[in-house]
Amino acid sequence: MEALVVASWLPQVVLLALVGFVAFYSSCAVGIRAGWLAYHPSVCGSVGAAGGAAMGILTATL
Repeated sequence: MEALVVASWLPQVVLLALVGFVAFYSSCAVGIRAGWLAYHPSVCGSVGAAGGAAMGILTATL
């Protein structure tokens, strides 16, 4: 459990969370303008950040 807490603050994990947020936020913003996506960009960005952080923590603990 302690390894997960330590891994969550690694720079790689933070970077992956930021990349995930930006990628999902921008794709949702484009989707809203195109009319094929109804979610707010910040919701999608949060999902991307969580996914990026989870992927970073997973790789850091392996």
